[in-house]
Amino acid sequence: MVIVLIAGVCGCGKSSVGKALAEKIGWPFEDADSFHSTANVSKMKQGIPLTDEDRLPWLRSLHKLILKWRANSESGILACSALKNCYRQIILHGKGSTTVCTDESNQDYIIVFLEGSKRLIQERMVQRDQHFMPLSLLDSQFEVFEPSDNSSCSLNINIEKPVAEIVHEIIERINEIPHN
Repeated sequence: MVIVLIAGVCGCGKSSVGKALAEKIGWPFEDADSFHSTANVSKMKQGIPLTDEDRLPWLRSLHKLILKWRANSESGILACSALKNCYRQIILHGKGSTTVCTDESNQDYIIVFLEGSKRLIQERMVQRDQHFMPLSLLDSQFEVFEPSDNSSCSLNINIEKPVAEIVHEIIERINEIPHN
């Protein structure tokens, strides 16, 4: 069982990569955007960045999804901005957790950080249709984003690569994780 958390700022391709990965390996895929409250979506549509308080119920609902996958010994893929380390900890380990990946034998997850230049991501955001996140919020996402700690639980991938190549890299890393 392995949980794949695909993280990064809006417009970096989390959903596209997550769906392609799920299709390739046959694991369930969830997009964290579909877990947002109506109030949060409305706020973002207006170009208002979410606060930590806005995000907390959303992060807890994502943690419940992870708990469900773990309880069923089911692997899964979650596309989520997960901008701060504390958000990633809530999603993967629950509120207030200080758990970090230090023992690879207990590792049941990988965090894939999709990284790219602001210019490239802006170009992608302009081209996408019917997404609630406006281009005006991209700067705030870059400001809040805390990069990978480069632990054995993380994989940094440049988004200038084709999606198929990104998926291949993720699969190679998944295959290195001892499956419980």
